Amino acid sequence: MLDFMKSLLKDDTKKSASTEKKEDTDALKSALLLIQGVLKDMGVNDAYTEIKGGYKFEKSLGSAGFYIIVKYNASLNINTLTFVAPILKLPNRKKEQFFLRCLQLNKFLVSCALAVVDDEVQIFSERDLKGLDAYEFKMMMQSVAISANDLDDPLSKEFGAEMIALGNKRPPKPDTIR
Repeated sequence: MLDFMKSLLKDDTKKSASTEKKEDTDALKSALLLIQGVLKDMGVNDAYTEIKGGYKFEKSLGSAGFYIIVKYNASLNINTLTFVAPILKLPNRKKEQFFLRCLQLNKFLVSCALAVVDDEVQIFSERDLKGLDAYEFKMMMQSVAISANDLDDPLSKEFGAEMIALGNKRPPKPDTIR
């Protein structure tokens, strides 16, 4: 599957390594400015942390927190925008029913999905940076944030899963999405 995705995203134009690196850096900086502008317009803190190959923001909505990450995805060989909202630890009991419920819920999520990474349940969304605009960024962010906030409590209660949302440590109020 990954090779199939790489072939779809492959840019067949021949470019030098230095030109490609500059374009990647420019695309990341452009996305950073777009994200900061949207967050400012929403009255939300636009501070970020530099990470290897990109930038990371930490935000919250209700009981759920999430990361916004703009960076180079080495697996796909492209720059991506990623939203990750860790919501629960995998439950110790009724795991089969839990996974079935997650698959059922995925049908109703828009622009995001439930995912499991190690023992962490996340709401996740990722896309190529090419063509990203403010509207799509905001819709992806709201989809992840609202889904995480709406699903963490009921899934935790139903399956006895420990909540791990970033919202539990509550970033300062300006980082809260409204």
